[in-house]
Amino acid sequence: MDVIECKTKQHLNEMVSMSSRHPAPEYDCSFVVFEQILRELVKNEDFRAWIAYEDGIAIGYVSGCRVRLPRNEVSVFDIYLEEGHRGKGKLTALTDKLKEWAIADNALRVTWTTKHQYERWQRVLGYKLAQYQTVEWVVKEA
Repeated sequence: MDVIECKTKQHLNEMVSMSSRHPAPEYDCSFVVFEQILRELVKNEDFRAWIAYEDGIAIGYVSGCRVRLPRNEVSVFDIYLEEGHRGKGKLTALTDKLKEWAIADNALRVTWTTKHQYERWQRVLGYKLAQYQTVEWVVKEA
């Protein structure tokens, strides 16, 4: 498996194509809006993305934003791996690229905020709840 930084229009189009198949997207807008945001973000120097290829075929990606204030971190923007490639250590190869970027840019952490259904409270209260949970990889102590 090769992991290549997303730097060309072809890379971006492959990433957009994969993101359209994401079974559990983490964004609260339509895919059309998400695609527009992604196409604008790649122009920003504080945004980076990497694509995993196997036998020349794109199988996954990870993207992140560098946030300097108020926290010194790299925040995961989106992450995806094609079905059939999950559970084989390939996701780690992608997320390692974010960690390498964080280390090189002196970030203190890499964070990933994700939705988690609060099932027990949903039953008790009778309506749908979502809790956002932030996972944090410490790069270096402050």
